[in-house]
Amino acid sequence: MNNTFNISSSSYVVGAPTSTDSGWLVMAMDDVAAQGIEHSAILKLTQGVFESVCLKMFRSKHVAWLPARQEAVFVGDNGECAVIASDGSDHDEYVTRSQRSPRNTGHIRAATRLGDDVIAVGMQRQVYRRLGSGQWVDMNLGIPSPDTSETSGFECVLAISETEIYAAGWRGEVWLFEGEAWRRLDSPTNRIVTSLGLNPYGEVLACGRNGSLIAGRKDAWRLISESACPDDLWSLAASSKVQFAAALRRLYTLNDDGTAAMVNLDELGAETFGHLAATADVVWSLGEKDFLSFDGKQWSRIG
Repeated sequence: MNNTFNISSSSYVVGAPTSTDSGWLVMAMDDVAAQGIEHSAILKLTQGVFESVCLKMFRSKHVAWLPARQEAVFVGDNGECAVIASDGSDHDEYVTRSQRSPRNTGHIRAATRLGDDVIAVGMQRQVYRRLGSGQWVDMNLGIPSPDTSETSGFECVLAISETEIYAAGWRGEVWLFEGEAWRRLDSPTNRIVTSLGLNPYGEVLACGRNGSLIAGRKDAWRLISESACPDDLWSLAASSKVQFAAALRRLYTLNDDGTAAMVNLDELGAETFGHLAATADVVWSLGEKDFLSFDGKQWSRIG
């Protein structure tokens, strides 16, 4: 383990796996975070070995690994971004050049990858897109200007194709981008939607506050459960035919009948969760003090 970074006195934030025990991580140094200083300690994980890469003075909300370009894009909650190549070289970016930006509109809440592009969403229904060229563009066509008298915003985004991108968030809102503009869909819930994912059967699944679950595709959505589990759910991820949902203190599998079953991780001693990141073959679970990996059959501890 690289001794230039003390993992034991830091907390996991977000990550992006490239394999079961390799990928990119963001950690927060506990003593720095306690002072209210925004930062992202960026690490590269290679076959279970942590390597400190750089320190950025913003809070990361998402890491997108772009395999074709061999670079990782770290998106911060105020719109700051860092792009790091596989050789460790990096440069900084910002999500927009327009007047309306996270600095004066509200935080970025989530991001996702679509091919070589990255799509970021945030409060007051902000949407930005990073093209494969590295240029950021505004992507809010069809979304009305925010009503400053009420709080609105996107908490999550899922990009299936160029003509099927979903964003969801406050008051249960679900929006769909079909290639030219966004339109609002009829949602079966008014609870905050916190994460979107594709279930093993090709249906879009959404989780949220109070353990709520909804599912659908395009114009057909249904309520699965208003309380599938006793926790607020913050993240979804699937591996093969297993769908996981993370609360802050528990990890769940989601069953076909809409129920949730807690994953027993007592042998690993895991007590913190909250962020899930996945590829086709692996799921990472990141909690403040627990870093686990699922290889399609079982969970193991990485950190």
